[in-house]
Amino acid sequence: MANWMVSLANAAARETGVYVGLMSGTSADGIDVAVVELTDGERPRELAFQSTAYPEGLRERVLQGIAGEADPADINELHTLVGQAFGHAAATALHAAGIRVADAVAIGSHGQTVWHRPPMDAAPTGATLQLGNPAAIAAAAAVPVVSDFRSGDMAQGGEGAPLVPYVDWMLFSGPAKSRALQNIGGIGNVTFLAAGGGPETVIAFDTGPGTALIDVAVAELTQGAAAMDRDGAMAAQGTADETLLALWMSERYLSRQPPKSTGRELFGKDYGLRLLGDAQRQGGTDADAIATITAFTALSIAEAYATFFPVPVDQIIVSGGGRLNPTLMRMLRAALDAAGIAAPFVAAEKWGVGAESKEAVAFAILARETLRGVPTNLPSVTGARLPVVLGSVTPAPGLHG
Repeated sequence: MANWMVSLANAAARETGVYVGLMSGTSADGIDVAVVELTDGERPRELAFQSTAYPEGLRERVLQGIAGEADPADINELHTLVGQAFGHAAATALHAAGIRVADAVAIGSHGQTVWHRPPMDAAPTGATLQLGNPAAIAAAAAVPVVSDFRSGDMAQGGEGAPLVPYVDWMLFSGPAKSRALQNIGGIGNVTFLAAGGGPETVIAFDTGPGTALIDVAVAELTQGAAAMDRDGAMAAQGTADETLLALWMSERYLSRQPPKSTGRELFGKDYGLRLLGDAQRQGGTDADAIATITAFTALSIAEAYATFFPVPVDQIIVSGGGRLNPTLMRMLRAALDAAGIAAPFVAAEKWGVGAESKEAVAFAILARETLRGVPTNLPSVTGARLPVVLGSVTPAPGLHG
């Protein structure tokens, strides 16, 4: 084993170390960076958290890549540009935390997903692509990088997603209450933790659309002047169309049994424009259209709980940008109540992890486990044939031998 690999493994084996987690979700609305002190037997301690917007013009190019509107040359360049942006964001966050780069063990980078196709009957070999060249990250931040977390699971026939249920179980499981950890980014995903259950009892999957379809519809209606329904203001002025909701809930993905994962490959621009067209043909207002699309996200989450959770959930912890949309959250509460799910929303901060930073913190933890050689995929969640160590390691400049 090379000297630098031994050095990293030894650093990860220490009781305490500083790690950085990097995350940009399917909405590509910014780079979340968490600087975390990890101590064996204790909860993570956040030293800094920042959410940094992509440099001007880069987000638009990333979204074109996600929508399949970029050619190979664009994707090639974006891989480096996103990596540089991630690396600079990590370096800035370390500086804000007062941590020297030499004292950071590693960066865990989720990358920016531009395409994720899980195994399916028509294409049994899954494929996934995350932008953010790890060598560019390591060069910009001068810290080793762990990246490409999905591929190892997919090589074993798994969905490659969701990635964070292992961390959810580590941080949020307990003996007395069953919990649902619902992330609402561009896509929604949930982790169900049964009271007193071990990692083999975890249920996790993508529930369906998060804010992605809302964003598409708002951008279309405003001719690009707005990228999202900020504060749910537009949806709050409208009324959801129950007939359309019943039609949209027949989407086959929603009734498919887990393991399952999805992304903008399904719930992307074309899908959002189709829903908007359905709503416009109903003759309602623009606000009615956004209200109905927002209600679709809420209803898809509630129905997933009612259909796939083996026992009632006692608490729901919501993270992701969707939680900042009060209209969506109000609709989610109403949909859960209608499904007979009375579990209250509980803040992630009760467990010492910020709702905004939770996903980034998870990749800091996953990076440490990679360096320790610990498998972190859960085959019961992803459908993989066996547990595997996730991620690939890129040394920082100067680490060699």
